[in-house]
Amino acid sequence: MKNWLRNISDADFGRFLGFADRHLGIVKRDHVLQKLTIFNFVAPIIERYKPQTILEIGCGLGFHAALLTRYGQVSATELQVPGSFVTMDKDVASNRATVFGELADGPVQFQVNDGRIFPFADNSFDLIFHNSVIEHVPDATAFNRETRRLLKPGGIVVCITGTPALCHFRFLRDYTLRLPFTIAASVIKEAG
Repeated sequence: MKNWLRNISDADFGRFLGFADRHLGIVKRDHVLQKLTIFNFVAPIIERYKPQTILEIGCGLGFHAALLTRYGQVSATELQVPGSFVTMDKDVASNRATVFGELADGPVQFQVNDGRIFPFADNSFDLIFHNSVIEHVPDATAFNRETRRLLKPGGIVVCITGTPALCHFRFLRDYTLRLPFTIAASVIKEAG
């Protein structure tokens, strides 16, 4: 797998997978591999533009924000509204702090937001990154307008979003392939 991730250093690859091995209650290895795969695509873009100030919108547990710290000063946000990632799991804030504490190369300034207005001044960031966020916002035009407000002149936005093919793949993987094995393992565990 590492051979495919040419833009992820051996040290980061080992550190991030080691984190998953040590923190089974926080994250699974396949989730970390997914984050590293996405970042493998993003890293050359970031290296080309050399941003000094970076914002990740919708950071979740913070793996991408931790990776972004090697490039500049990082701020990160997550929604704090009913039904958002943050309120789904009461431990996510402490898990995010663990991710930042063990994996980030520098501090990450974390703030919550309401999904409509971001708590930053105009022209604050050279780079804004968000992964699988825009497809969840109620008004993509307003979201993009707010993102533009935060972006410095000449800055860039890296927006990664799911496609219908990706959604079908995840459904197939999680519900068609994994679910029967999960159920079988549970039955065997209970019967044993």
